[in-house]
This record gives sequence, structure tokens and C-alpha cells, in this order.
Amino acid sequence: MTRHLRKPASDPQPLRFSAQEQAVVYEARQILLRHLNQNPVLSSWQAVLDYCALTIRGEVERFHVLYLDRKNRLISDECLAIGTIDHVPVYPREVLRRSLALNASALIIVHNHPTHPFSVTLDHAQAR
Repeated sequence: MTRHLRKPASDPQPLRFSAQEQAVVYEARQILLRHLNQNPVLSSWQAVLDYCALTIRGEVERFHVLYLDRKNRLISDECLAIGTIDHVPVYPREVLRRSLALNASALIIVHNHPTHPFSVTLDHAQAR
């Protein structure tokens, strides 16, 4: 399953936040992370989308994996690769190696689209 969050096409400029806004975004990330750590990730797909929209951003492409336990709770959110503005190299063996090391039962693969600040791609794969 792949889902995309897209920023409206009318505003192609990257978002710039003031120091106060950055503090609010940081607090929002912390709140979402607490909820993801306490609740099954997949009980609310919107929570995963919101979390990723806040955490998987930047000027370059980033490849993240959300590792889940048997109850779909977040074990770890890890950035496995940082690329360029339009490319990020991914090595499946690294995703699998880390999944096995964490004893993950499932994972969510995420990468951003820096040219579209609110664009995040989520690929959910069960690893049972």
C-alpha cells in the first residue's frame, strides 16, 4: 500500500518556520511519538501519516523505516539513508538486517519528496 501526502500545487515554495513555530513543531513531534509508542501504530493510519509528515522532512530525500512489534507498536523509527534532492540509495539487505536485529514483526517504509514539502510516501509491508 502506498499513500502520498501532497501540499497544494498553488504553493511550490519550501516552508520556512520561525523559531517559535519550530518549537511548536518539535513539541508536536514529541506528542505524536509518545502516542505511537503507547498505542498500536496501525490502529490509526492517520496518526502514522501525521507523524511522518512532521518527522520525515528536509531539503534532501530521506529513507526511514518504522519497525513494529507483533502488536504493531513502534519499536524504532530509523533513518537508513539520506540522499540528494531527488534520489536516495536504499539497500534491502540493510532493511532486513536491521529488522532481524530488532526482532520486528512488521515494518513501514517511508521516504519524503523534498520538492514537495508535504509529500511523504508510505509503503507498508508485513514481515511475518
